[in-house]
Amino acid sequence: MKSYMCQVKKGFTRTNFTKNLSGFTLIEVLIAAVIILVFSGISLAGYWQFNESKKLDEETKKFVETLMIAKQKAISGEARTCGDNGSFGLYWKSNFYIIQEGVGLPPIDGCTGNYYRIYLPNNIRFDSEKELYFNPFGYGVTSAYLTDPFGRYTAVLVNTETGKKRRVYINKSGLITIK
Repeated sequence: MKSYMCQVKKGFTRTNFTKNLSGFTLIEVLIAAVIILVFSGISLAGYWQFNESKKLDEETKKFVETLMIAKQKAISGEARTCGDNGSFGLYWKSNFYIIQEGVGLPPIDGCTGNYYRIYLPNNIRFDSEKELYFNPFGYGVTSAYLTDPFGRYTAVLVNTETGKKRRVYINKSGLITIK
């Protein structure tokens, strides 16, 4: 067993000894840890909100791009199926939307027109079921659903986890805006 001997120099007292030590007390370390945890918790919550908002923005952009495709195809008069005059339509319901040649959405039995179903992520939903059609050669938009007071058709996408909404407006001439 080793033993160590300390020599105390003259004039060296206990109070002088504690003043010369460097380091942190347990309380100081705990306070710093709590402050770090609080800030990291706040930043993680903010990051989650930001991420969910971006998901909603991304899905809204995809929906608007699909609207633009339907509009362009109708303007070109490309759709000529099911005895239709060349219109292109969109139908949306809770967790998906359909783009289809012709009228009569969802796809009519016996109609061989092309249609595509696009599903939304689990936490993104439409607030209601609607449909609209872009008329051929740029002759506006028709829908069985009422418009808002400004004469626009509205699609509302909702993030079910945050409650945030994005509105897509389509006026009767086919102009699409996002709010």
